[in-house]
Amino acid sequence: MIAKSLNNETFISAEKFIKLLAEIYDKMNIGFHLYHLENINDDRTLRMIGANKVTELMTGISLFDVIGKTLDESFPKLRDSGIPQMYANAIRTKNPIKLSELEYTDNRVNKAIFNLKAFPLEDNFIFVVFENLSELKRTQEALKESEEHFRTLTDTGNVFFWTSGLDKKCDYFNKPWL
Repeated sequence: MIAKSLNNETFISAEKFIKLLAEIYDKMNIGFHLYHLENINDDRTLRMIGANKVTELMTGISLFDVIGKTLDESFPKLRDSGIPQMYANAIRTKNPIKLSELEYTDNRVNKAIFNLKAFPLEDNFIFVVFENLSELKRTQEALKESEEHFRTLTDTGNVFFWTSGLDKKCDYFNKPWL
């Protein structure tokens, strides 16, 4: 691949373009894994070919410990969720995968919640994009608990509470109002 300028002249070389893409991937806050299915009929032959550096932060595992190894060797409990089978099937059918809120933990990876998308590529490769939702989920849970605490406090007091938006329409009344 060669990137071209608008007037169709060569802008940068394929090598430079690939280096720039690698730098972009390493600076994004999204994890990338690239796997190759060595035997189209055996999902246990999914081998990691590459990954970006942020995956080390997301999983706690060094890239040196997973690149070149099979998916089962690196993340053994994914088999319990059917992930290797899904990846292999996606490669065979050329259909992408989208999974929301996949929870994963093992003896090396702290419990985390991930969203992932996997895109089958030519020659039995699959590109997996994922983000760690754990902090977002913790924040949402804390907000929910805070809202419940607020409602408990306002509903049990002998004081009238209400809230309104910028439009001055009331959107909450505590129980003493009702």
